[in-house]
Amino acid sequence: MNEELKFLEHMNRIARIGKENGGKITRGEIEKELSFSLNEAQWEVMGEFLFSRQVRLEGYEPTNAVEKPEYVFDQDELNFMRYYEADIRDIPRISDEKMEELLKKVVRGQMEASEAYQAILPKIYEEAKSYADGREPLGDLVQEANLSIFTWLTGIQSETGLMEDFRKEISLAIGGLLAEGEDRDQESHKLVDKLNQLVEAVEALKAQNAAYTIEDISEFLDISIPEIERLLKIAGE
Repeated sequence: MNEELKFLEHMNRIARIGKENGGKITRGEIEKELSFSLNEAQWEVMGEFLFSRQVRLEGYEPTNAVEKPEYVFDQDELNFMRYYEADIRDIPRISDEKMEELLKKVVRGQMEASEAYQAILPKIYEEAKSYADGREPLGDLVQEANLSIFTWLTGIQSETGLMEDFRKEISLAIGGLLAEGEDRDQESHKLVDKLNQLVEAVEALKAQNAAYTIEDISEFLDISIPEIERLLKIAGE
């Protein structure tokens, strides 16, 4: 039996140990069972797999867990905020009314879009910051908002609804970025579901015959061997 198939047996034993420990398990207990270390991406897969088996990995928060009502910025985001706010410290803060007048100058050709962009960087930052919820790093949200607004400024033609359009542009840009992240989460859930199928197949085949191969699993699940090898590589290498 190759090492990748053995890893599936390890995952089953790890889930069983967690259940015996009252539905929880630590990284140390997992590393003791595996005898090798996992990278952070593999810990994510392991955490989701265990959660699907009603076992909580200590220190891991499932992606479908209920979020806290008030978001707390992590240390990387706090560092970003400190440096970014220092960069825009000398740009005067303006009200929505003054910003609207500034945007009208762009429409009338009285101000370059690049000049207006620099003047409203603090506004873009505050608006982007309000979308932070942990799904994507704050720096990525700000970058996406900045790019979106700069592009928008070069094409605005109407003086009506400027502030509404400004916030709509940021909402659409950041919404698209967060949707991409959700798509990645969905792919992660699909991976966990397939790993569950593999683990269950190994359990069933072991009950029938102590010796089995990847071909046996392929036939048992009606999944191609390349697909099984891909899943095993993601989870266990």
